Amino acid sequence: MNNLPNCPKCNSEYTYEDGMLMVCPECAYEWSLTASEEAEDAIKDVNGNLLSDGDAVTVIRDLKVKGSSSAIKQGTKVKSIRLVPDAPDGHNIDCKIDGFGAMKLKSEFVKKSIKSFWRDEGVKILELDMEDQELICNVGKALSSTDSH
Repeated sequence: MNNLPNCPKCNSEYTYEDGMLMVCPECAYEWSLTASEEAEDAIKDVNGNLLSDGDAVTVIRDLKVKGSSSAIKQGTKVKSIRLVPDAPDGHNIDCKIDGFGAMKLKSEFVKKSIKSFWRDEGVKILELDMEDQELICNVGKALSSTDSH
């Protein structure tokens, strides 16, 4: 007998394969096995946002550093992280922190930082707050006299 997973919606054990999908006959829920496997391997921050290589994150609490008398303070921003999905010790983020150097962090102690989008003139036009998942538009420059007729 095949070891098929239980239904993620109703936890029924009577699931079956239908092509590329799994089907639950009790609640009629359909799902992809590959999608659920990828979701389990995904690295998420403390708020559940998916992290990816190159993201910027913020440390959510003071973290003691082994071999150092100082700690990484809450609110420290870390840019350009690199994810290590199969880290044996649970430290699944590689990064460089100013004043500390190369470090390994756990994703449960960081949150995804605000992403900003800039125009060519260096004016911030759009800001995305990842914690509240809302869009904030900022007009950084008033129209010049030539633009307003």
